[in-house]
Amino acid sequence: MKLHEVKTITPADLVPVRAKVDPYSHHSMIPKGALPIKSVNRGPGAFDDDDYHNSSGLYATTYATPDEPGTAHRIIRSATNLKSDGYFKYVSALAKNDRITKNPYFPKIYSVNVKEDEKGLARYAVEMEALLDFDSLSAEEMQMLGERMFFNFHSMLKHYRARMNELGIKDAKLTDHKTLQFTLLKGMENLFSYSSKAMTYIKDPNLKGAMLILSSLVKKQNTNPDIHDGNLMIRRGPGGPQIVITDPVT
Repeated sequence: MKLHEVKTITPADLVPVRAKVDPYSHHSMIPKGALPIKSVNRGPGAFDDDDYHNSSGLYATTYATPDEPGTAHRIIRSATNLKSDGYFKYVSALAKNDRITKNPYFPKIYSVNVKEDEKGLARYAVEMEALLDFDSLSAEEMQMLGERMFFNFHSMLKHYRARMNELGIKDAKLTDHKTLQFTLLKGMENLFSYSSKAMTYIKDPNLKGAMLILSSLVKKQNTNPDIHDGNLMIRRGPGGPQIVITDPVT
């Protein structure tokens, strides 16, 4: 039985193409001429793939092609059951719902391409916008983002600077790159508790909307929230840098 062509999953037809595929190989889904993106690359499309793991090892590899520098192709390395795959559920929800993708905190998903074998194990590729590593932000940019996102960002800086001292990171100043980064990451992580108190500290209405959407998705899809620096990336544009939540569920 020959392989079917990979089908582009549109918002109206998010159904995998059944094909007899090798569940241990993902090479057939790599775009022609595409090269893997290294996490050390801070240019367009950089992904920190070392932060994506499952029981089979590295979860995905991200590729880019020279003729499409603004597009990243994320290929899932191991065959999976789509019904229990949190990331697939997340990108599927983004692909199907224009209202969600209009929120700047979510990545733009162009297509989800799926191959499935006769036993129901699937391998898929996500075509999405190219983004930058969270580490690409300068201290000044993180300060600006924090003040735009949270009413109490200055108090958060003091709190997490004290936490850093407890962790052995001494002499950290409020304006240090590490302090600002740690504070932003922990601030985002704490929002995923979905507590009413945490939500009151959100200043950016787009961030509050994103948290409400994610809360609904996590509950509806029976997944668990998961946020860390590998799941937050950056989109750059005329209005300055924007934090993007790329993979917030397990």
